[in-house]
Amino acid sequence: MANLTREEAAARSALIEVSGYHLDLDLDQGAATFESSSTVRFRCTEPGASTFLDVKPQQLHQVALNGVEIDLTWFDGERIALTDLAAENEVVVTATMRYSNDGQGLHRAVDPADDQHYVYGHSFLDAAPRVFACFDQPDLKAPYDVLVTAPAEWVVLGNGPARRTGEGTWALATTKPLATYFFTVCAGPYASVLAEHDGIPLGLHARASLAEPLQRHAEQMLTITRASLDYYHSLFGIRYPFGEYHQ
Repeated sequence: MANLTREEAAARSALIEVSGYHLDLDLDQGAATFESSSTVRFRCTEPGASTFLDVKPQQLHQVALNGVEIDLTWFDGERIALTDLAAENEVVVTATMRYSNDGQGLHRAVDPADDQHYVYGHSFLDAAPRVFACFDQPDLKAPYDVLVTAPAEWVVLGNGPARRTGEGTWALATTKPLATYFFTVCAGPYASVLAEHDGIPLGLHARASLAEPLQRHAEQMLTITRASLDYYHSLFGIRYPFGEYHQ
């Protein structure tokens, strides 16, 4: 990605406030690419002004701002120009994204023990645009609503508690406002151990080939997790705010 300068970040932060992201990710398109649809709602303090959205796709299919399709002839591969903004705006971006194997964006790996595939999302430092179109700077936080399509046997996890809505389809609960670099989705045929502590659902997940050692060590890991949550609740005087806690 082109470096976002401090001046650009300050100008964009002064101009817009992001209301929310609605993301639809299709991870059932093979081992090389996935489909990403982003709906971003935001307010603008100076109607008529311009800004830009960050995205780094393999192929950008369509961008519509407030229902009007944007000409992508001048798309530079990293930034989408948004012009003549209204006070309230909605931009919808559909794109094909490439999985990574460098730990950034959506990293897809194959377990050599059984040839099973796993996807891990890592959006820090500036990798979020490799997953979805966004205003990629830390002070433009917003809540996320996420839908995921994955192979039927996969488990899907993310920032919001996930529930299966059909065969291979999942919905993640609306998150609290997050910086783009905190966004994650993890998916694959995980072996899982589920538990609870002090009203907080807990989950331990490992590759299917590690199911036996996961079961063997789960209680020790959960004991440490419970003690850690208690310690931080006492230290900060604030309860863990993100619903479920998965490792």
